[in-house]
Amino acid sequence: MLSGPPGPTILVSAAHCNYICKDADDNLNESCCCNQIGDPGYEINCRKSVHCGPDPKTVKAEPRDLNIVCGEISVEIENQYFSTEKEVVLKVKEFHNYPLYNPEDILKGYDIAVYIVDDEKLKDSSYFNKGNIWPTCLPKGDDQYETGGSNLKARVSGWDVPDFLSRSIGALNFKNFLEVEQGSYFSKEVLMEKIDCKDHPKMGTDTYYPSTGSCFRDPTLTSCPNFGVSGSGLVRPFKDSGYSKFSYFGPLSFHRGCQYFLVDSFGGVSGVDASDITATASSRTKQQTFIRQSINPTLFTDARCFMPWIAANYGMKMPDNYVMPPSCWIDHGTGNKDDKDNENCEALVLNYAERQKCNLTRSEELYGIRECWAFSTEGYTDHSYNCYTETGAWGTCVNNCPGVRGNAVVVGGGAVLLASTLGGSSLTAPFTVAAAALLGTMAMSNTRNSRCPDVCQLAAGGCIRGRRCAILLRTANK
Repeated sequence: MLSGPPGPTILVSAAHCNYICKDADDNLNESCCCNQIGDPGYEINCRKSVHCGPDPKTVKAEPRDLNIVCGEISVEIENQYFSTEKEVVLKVKEFHNYPLYNPEDILKGYDIAVYIVDDEKLKDSSYFNKGNIWPTCLPKGDDQYETGGSNLKARVSGWDVPDFLSRSIGALNFKNFLEVEQGSYFSKEVLMEKIDCKDHPKMGTDTYYPSTGSCFRDPTLTSCPNFGVSGSGLVRPFKDSGYSKFSYFGPLSFHRGCQYFLVDSFGGVSGVDASDITATASSRTKQQTFIRQSINPTLFTDARCFMPWIAANYGMKMPDNYVMPPSCWIDHGTGNKDDKDNENCEALVLNYAERQKCNLTRSEELYGIRECWAFSTEGYTDHSYNCYTETGAWGTCVNNCPGVRGNAVVVGGGAVLLASTLGGSSLTAPFTVAAAALLGTMAMSNTRNSRCPDVCQLAAGGCIRGRRCAILLRTANK
């Protein structure tokens, strides 16, 4: 949200959020119902579920398919009469994707959209105020952003829904199950730092990133922009009258997948260091679990490139002295557009200690697709791409493997754009972004500045947060 009553209500998100899964009867389906033959994980997703309607396909949404919910902090199912949240549901009257956006090729960029809504409810000041729902500041120039310590980093927020494995294991212990579920209802945030748009050296690849966006990553390398954070807005601190405020940078556009990492039950993450994340088999302990994290950059669309277009959609215009960054005018990005679909690609194994060649013939035998695969099930899609290697090991595919795509991180199930809130941060009011996800999941850590438990501390000074830290604490206290 960039503006609200008494002015126009300006809502911005990612264009890819406006593509949903519908069946032949025009009913909404979960996105994994729309995976086609040849998509990663086709044979192991929910397409054959009884919950999928006839002939489901991914289509561009109609305005009537969408609502935008503002003021949402908890996604717990509860009776509205007893809810303490002052949320507002805004009906979408129309939306506009940027004209050059191509859903068939998200790597071209231009992944941004605006929404025209019925904002009558926002005109009630008991809802629209600095303590509940309030616009963020407009994007700023690079020289106006603060950089440095944790309080000066960019932030993105969303919700975390337990994956199918956590639910299954948690169900064996009712207390742990409740802890996992309850810990996932409330929005979380993660600190992000700006990095160059290029693949991590561990990947050994040089894939492409468009110039109309910038890349960010959790500096601790212990979180993953999984499904559910799709389209969430990144905010960055800037200097204003001697204290920090936050401005909108742009929506999350795409990410090339997360990696699995072995966690020692009593000793944190095996060998993790923000500068050298190599671990060896000898560093493993008897009790371990897997977590998802990411060394890949996450690309956010740079809203500064589109401010004149955004303003025009609301009958406004930018000041005559408004200047877009030079990157907005460059028709090429970074990396090699042809570094993709390499059948001789490799996978990261042994906590990134080495790369081994993928055995895509094995993928074809198991799942009928000669490429890396991802797992989807009802209500959950895993945002990682996997293969078995020629030695029989299981690993996460590097960025140029067949099946690894610059994915718009989104999973459906309902067409509701939730407004993610950075609650309890150093903002003057809870910050509301326009559109977080289509009812999915988000595997990101809560980045409150509370003391980090010893078992969750990383060698580089970072901290494993949220559910992953809770798992370590439970095993350490047994």
